Amino acid sequence: MWQERAPTIVMITNLVEGTKIKCQQYWPESGAQSYGPFQVTITDQQNWQTTPYVAC
Repeated sequence: MWQERAPTIVMITNLVEGTKIKCQQYWPESGAQSYGPFQVTITDQQNWQTTPYVAC
C-alpha cells in the first residue's frame, strides 16, 4: 500500500463469516494507533448485520 502512496484504505469484509475468521482487526477501536512509521486513524465505521466495516 505505502509504495503506491494510497491515502485511504477501505476495509470491506466481515471480520467473521459464520464460524470462519475472514480478517483480523488491524485498526484502532477509536482515535489513532501507530504501527512503526505508519499511523492508522479511524475516520468512519458502519455496522452491517452486527459486523463492522470501516474506513481507515
